[in-house]
Amino acid sequence: MDVDRFDKDKTKKEDNVILLVSRLYKEKNIDIGIKVLSLLDDSYVLKIVGKRPYKGELQKLSEKLNMSSNSIL
Repeated sequence: MDVDRFDKDKTKKEDNVILLVSRLYKEKNIDIGIKVLSLLDDSYVLKIVGKRPYKGELQKLSEKLNMSSNSIL
């Protein structure tokens, strides 16, 4: 691996990003992550990556809590 290729000074730094990688199933309680995000200040962003079965419901919850700009699905 060419470690020089990954220069720490050249990488884009994103503060306050919470990354959640999972299959999007109701049983995983991903909705709790969105609810917790609504309690944090607006500098936090929740990025959710995963397969889709539950994605629509999570997007609706995010919109209901006015968190759609802070949660990326």
